[in-house]
Amino acid sequence: MNLSVREVLDLSERCFRAAGFDPSTARAHAAAVWWAEAYRGTGLAALEDLLGPLDDADATTPTIDERESPISVLDGRGLPCPVSAVPALDLACAHADRYGNGITRVTECVVGSGEELLGALACRAAERGYVSLVLSVGGDAGYRTVLGAPAGARPAVAEATPSAPSEGYAAIDRAVRADRHRARQAPLFRVAFDGETGPDPYDATDARLLHRFLQRSVAPAPDADAGPGFVVACIDPRHPRYSGEVGRVAEDAVRDTELFDRIHSPEAVGDRVDRLVREGVAVDRKRWRELFEFGNGVLAPPFEGSEKGAGFDLNELEG
Repeated sequence: MNLSVREVLDLSERCFRAAGFDPSTARAHAAAVWWAEAYRGTGLAALEDLLGPLDDADATTPTIDERESPISVLDGRGLPCPVSAVPALDLACAHADRYGNGITRVTECVVGSGEELLGALACRAAERGYVSLVLSVGGDAGYRTVLGAPAGARPAVAEATPSAPSEGYAAIDRAVRADRHRARQAPLFRVAFDGETGPDPYDATDARLLHRFLQRSVAPAPDADAGPGFVVACIDPRHPRYSGEVGRVAEDAVRDTELFDRIHSPEAVGDRVDRLVREGVAVDRKRWRELFEFGNGVLAPPFEGSEKGAGFDLNELEG
């Protein structure tokens, strides 16, 4: 059976509402499901996998251990990672808006539940004009790095799957555990990424630091003692503290097939979204039933438009 885009969003939102999320947060998570469906074709499958953990979860806001330091720290309280996703992004964006960059480290969350949806954070940050990285480590979910970069009407997104926690993730984890993340005497990325550098294609210091951060965020660190969780990093390329080269670093990286395994160009994603809007999203009837029942029967089958496709574009999900 096929669901229209709007039906995917409505069904997803009802599931998160049934799990106890407030309406605005439930809508944000529903948009993440749609993102995973549009970019990876895995959104509804990821939502189904979340049903058990969400049924037992406390959807209230996670504990903020550090709010004002350059690297904010959230305690995920052993809950599925989507519970912490929205506040993690908002904190990173708020710091980026004020200081030019911001990092949120989420600890003690279950990344194996809902990890497929975390990449939406990089896309949403890029829609707001930030260069963003989402680094995740956890259990069967393995290791993933997602880069989002502003690129006109639709962000450019690239993904990498390192064979171990990335060097970037490990460096941020060490900075937090060593209590170095509160330092304000140095630019944010120097806190985690100071050190000797090799040849670099960029002239400005801030561009070289970001380039190093991107490289280390996809390079595996097999010996790293990094705890599970995820990191959201946002950089505002328009901030007065940065040179014009910072934006170019992200534009180059998001097309770099040596750095990233999967490149989601705006054009390719646009074509897929157009097809999903026209034809609908294919879903197994058993999966749909599981999602429908979890949503407490708020949506009444049969859905109108389930066979013809209807809805709105990916870029209309903000707000």
